[in-house]
Amino acid sequence: RGERMKLPSMAYSNGMSAATQTAFGGLNHTLGAGDGELYHMENLTGAYAPLLASRPPRWKRKTLTQPGGLFARGALCWVEGERFYYDGEEKGTVTPGQKFFAAMGAYVLVWPDKVYYNAQEDAFGSLEAKWVGTGVSFQNGTLYEQEAAANTIQMEGVNWNDYFRKGDAVTISGCTTHPENNKSIIIRDIQGDKLAFYEYSFGLDGEKGDEAYTEEGEVVITRTLPDLDFVCENENRVWGCKGNTIYASKLGDPFNWNVFDGLATDAYAVDAGSAGNFTGCVSYLGYPIFFKEDHIYKVYGSMPSNFQIMG
Repeated sequence: RGERMKLPSMAYSNGMSAATQTAFGGLNHTLGAGDGELYHMENLTGAYAPLLASRPPRWKRKTLTQPGGLFARGALCWVEGERFYYDGEEKGTVTPGQKFFAAMGAYVLVWPDKVYYNAQEDAFGSLEAKWVGTGVSFQNGTLYEQEAAANTIQMEGVNWNDYFRKGDAVTISGCTTHPENNKSIIIRDIQGDKLAFYEYSFGLDGEKGDEAYTEEGEVVITRTLPDLDFVCENENRVWGCKGNTIYASKLGDPFNWNVFDGLATDAYAVDAGSAGNFTGCVSYLGYPIFFKEDHIYKVYGSMPSNFQIMG
């Protein structure tokens, strides 16, 4: 008969202990949550840390029947049906449907409508601009207080500041006398009823191409933005995506997405190499992040010349 193995006796314990916490360490939803930290909170707030407190009461502010989107920047704003509201007041009209929002400075930007609300100026309007008319004159002019040849568009009775701004990238179409004047170009100055561009931007009449002429047909001048499915703001640019393409606005200017002057302030666009459409974007830790079903892309760099899309 074999001998029985003797094992050491285990210390008796009822598994109960007492401890006192004197400080609240906040919410730490990780496996490393320590003493004084909560892994999960419900109906509590960390706003008063190191004190633990119950959350403020909730209340129903408004019931939406056709909600299109909700956003908060300075105040709560939302879309209901065809109306855009900021801080409870109707500010403008949009199309019905789902909206995507971004904020830059005082601007709240709304896609896919491409409209804005300026909270500082209490102004609502379109990010795009369009002028259509006949009798447009292409001529010599001035730029930076110097004479300039073949650089000016004039339309009597029109104040171009009501439509465009200096530095806008615009597209000119409808020119039939000189079709070469149909182009995308950047406005360098606005002088009342005159738009000024770089010298020799346009074709004119005459053997030497230096005689002013008037287009007989209807001329269209537009400032356009890309169609975007998702938008966010990062480092003073608005970023967005559509299909397989990533876009960025001109630095500090949500109105311009087609300015390519070779400067650090230029707009930016690039196609991603992977298959599938983008499904979202967000600004995270100072970087624009873009998502696909099976890819995540991160944009590195501080200007178009050194932007890199890593995925």
